[in-house]
Amino acid sequence: MNREGVLYKYWKLVAVINLILVVRLILGLSKKNEKRLFMVWKVDHYEKTDCAVSYKVNILPLYEVRLENFKKIDVDLTTDFFE
Repeated sequence: MNREGVLYKYWKLVAVINLILVVRLILGLSKKNEKRLFMVWKVDHYEKTDCAVSYKVNILPLYEVRLENFKKIDVDLTTDFFE
């Protein structure tokens, strides 16, 4: 190989590494700025909250399905299970 071929491969490698670093930086910053939401159990249901609010109970990562569907029910003899 001649000198120009070696330099071309070197600069090609440097360009690929820089591209990978730039993409990782952009993705990392976008994840960092993303607001993380949590949920906390309130009496008979889950409510959305952010981590800045201090609770003396367990704070869970936000799961939309649980937030919408998990509710406390009062069970008695007429309650249907496994419909």
